Parts: sequence; structure tokens; C-alpha cells
Amino acid sequence: MLAVFEVTLVSSAVILEVLEATLVSSEVILDVLALTLFVNTNSAARALVTSAVILEVFEVTLVSSAVILDVFEATLVSSAVILEVFALTLFVSTNSAACALVTSAAMFAVFEVTLVSSAVMLEVFALTLFVSTNSAA
Repeated sequence: MLAVFEVTLVSSAVILEVLEATLVSSEVILDVLALTLFVNTNSAARALVTSAVILEVFEVTLVSSAVILDVFEATLVSSAVILEVFALTLFVSTNSAACALVTSAAMFAVFEVTLVSSAVMLEVFALTLFVSTNSAA
């Protein structure tokens, strides 16, 4: 279960890094859009270059979004594993209690038999002592 929590921690760290990269790429997009506005006032050729840069930034954003999706999927899987471990723990705990109850009942039955057999043995010893004492007299 510790390994699952470690995987979740690592995936959360990856999500944070991807979100930081997305923030940086968003800042770049804003800068490029501002540059585009400037270039549009100057020349169509520069606007074409700026559009190519924007396309590159959008492609980077697309890749970072895919990474975020993969990390979220990994987090979902690790959460499902945690849920299964908790369910298994509950199942084992419940069955352990039931097994302990059955075992205790069996031990109680054995102790009852031992108690009865001890009483019978005590009676046999008493009778043997009585017979031995009366035979000697």
C-alpha cells in the first residue's frame, strides 16, 4: 500500500511540473499574441512567422496536456488500487474475526470435553482408591 501512495505522490509531482510547464507555455502564447499584434501592424510576412511560433507553442501545450491526462489516468489507477487494498483489508479483517470466533468456539468445546473427562478420571481415581483401601482391609 505504501508503494501505491508513493506512486500517487510521484504522479502528483509530475502533474505539478506539467502544470508549471503549461503556465510557462501560456505566458509564451500571450507574448506571441502581443508580438502578432505588433507584427500585423508592420507586415504580413512577420505575421506568418509569428503564427508559426504560435503553432509550435500550441503543439507544446498539446503535448503537456497529453502528459497531464496520462498522469491523471495513473492517479486514477493508483486510487483504484488503494480502494481495492482497503476493500481487501476490510474483507480480511471481517474474515479474521469470523475465524477467531469459530476457533474460540472449537477451543471451548475441547475444554468442555477435557473438563468432563477430568471429572470422569477423578471419579475413576476415587473409585480405585476406595477399592484399594477396602481390599486391603
